Amino acid sequence: MLSRKYKKARLGVQESRCAYVGLTDSLEEQGEKLKKWRDEEERAMQDRGDALTIFNVKMEKAATTAEIRLALTLQEAKPGQESGTVAWLSNGISIEQSQCV
Repeated sequence: MLSRKYKKARLGVQESRCAYVGLTDSLEEQGEKLKKWRDEEERAMQDRGDALTIFNVKMEKAATTAEIRLALTLQEAKPGQESGTVAWLSNGISIEQSQCV
């Protein structure tokens, strides 16, 4: 069991290394950005505590399905568009999702 986990971890390291090399190669073209990131990382590792928050992923929250459906329904209410299409597609997607569970 331990040897299986070890093999899986080695594979993960290889995959991560490929992604890392690709990222650093693209950043080297931008010059100072990679140096700045490395300096920030070094400072955070030395200071510890709150300084480590630089490693937190900063992402915008994706819209929920309900928000997307509402936006599409409101957009559908414009003149010249056939109404009910969004509801029909939304119901179809809901049925499909319930069958996958």
